[in-house]
Amino acid sequence: MSFDTLISLLAEKRIDEIHEQSDEIDTLLDWIDDGLLSLHNSNNPEGNTLEWIDDYFAKSLEYLQTQYYKDITGDEVRRLGERCIFWHTNKFRFTN
Repeated sequence: MSFDTLISLLAEKRIDEIHEQSDEIDTLLDWIDDGLLSLHNSNNPEGNTLEWIDDYFAKSLEYLQTQYYKDITGDEVRRLGERCIFWHTNKFRFTN
């Protein structure tokens, strides 16, 4: 599975297409989503732009720790956060 496909499935909450333990993973992702949406609201109180994400994630522990791994990059961490926030802030447009 490509990283872009994984990002799309995670952002769209299509966990059952990723792993058989989808309920446990879904619960964990709900907590992550809540955190990302809180960050979005804190860093973007006036609108629905995602411009804050680049600066914020470049300083995040998750982004910095990617230097120790070969299977994920800091840019992929940033893109995952961005896609999840975009999906959740726009999901009503996509589902209606």
